Amino acid sequence: MPLNLASTVARLGQDYTVTRPGDTVYVAGWPTQPGEPTTFTARGVLYPATPQLLERLPEGDDVAGPAKGFITTAELRTSEPGGAKGDLLTAEGAQWECKSVNTYGPDGGFWECVLMRVG
Repeated sequence: MPLNLASTVARLGQDYTVTRPGDTVYVAGWPTQPGEPTTFTARGVLYPATPQLLERLPEGDDVAGPAKGFITTAELRTSEPGGAKGDLLTAEGAQWECKSVNTYGPDGGFWECVLMRVG
């Protein structure tokens, strides 16, 4: 059973800048340009991905440096295959794209997310 670490994440985590890509503008059914990105702050803890996590990712995605995070907001959006990009979390000078978000622990308070380094 997962431990309730919500207060630990809130107390020991750090604030990260999250950039949400703008929605694509469509004209006559064709994409024309991406909309303006928005930013907000999320508090959390990041650490390297485990081998079990790597097995859940699509083939080839693990080459970009996977990480796992516990984040205190459920606002993160994930990427869609062949579609919209996920939110980008900035940490240690790199950007990390959100691939999945799940609740964690019996009491809530934070969410587990899988991140892939981009760029």
